[in-house]
Amino acid sequence: MTNDATGSDPPVAINPYAPPEVDLRGADEAPEGGLPEHLGYYRTIVRRFGAALIDFVVLAPLAYLSGDVIHKGGGLVGLVGTVLVTLASTAYSVVGHALYGRTLGKKLCRVQVVDLQGALPGWYRAILRDAFPILLNATAVAREVAVFLGLDMSLFLQAAPAQALAIGIGLWTAVEFVTMLTNKRRRRLHDFLAGTVVIRRG
Repeated sequence: MTNDATGSDPPVAINPYAPPEVDLRGADEAPEGGLPEHLGYYRTIVRRFGAALIDFVVLAPLAYLSGDVIHKGGGLVGLVGTVLVTLASTAYSVVGHALYGRTLGKKLCRVQVVDLQGALPGWYRAILRDAFPILLNATAVAREVAVFLGLDMSLFLQAAPAQALAIGIGLWTAVEFVTMLTNKRRRRLHDFLAGTVVIRRG
């Protein structure tokens, strides 16, 4: 219906108390630049598990080399091999997150790690985010160094230290999972430590 005097449509009344309209169509992929406000961009649990599975497949050949080939060589071969495999697996995650905010698995599953301003994590946050696996890798290298130098490894070969390490890994994994489920942006413990968050992004 138009206004007879001017031929234009009459003004539409605006309710100042109405809730703001939210465009849900964009909740699948976050736009570039800045940190998105819509919580739909942070629903990444299924995608992150898919990304972890892909990364596991990518790193499986390194695990095979470390377990079957390198340790059979022993001595210097075992030491150098363990160091190279450890560096390669660590670099895969740290370099990927620092420069691109994602590994190959995250890229294929369309998620990305960013800081709390929506920018790429950078080297410091990427290393801090992977601090726990880096510590585990460093422990494995230290053990190989001790074996190569002929140091007494009887303490490390006992059941108690191995069980303590397994319990520590289990507790870390459990806390990570619980933390992810108890905040709206689905940040895990290492995200809080590094000041990062995972969002949906193609």
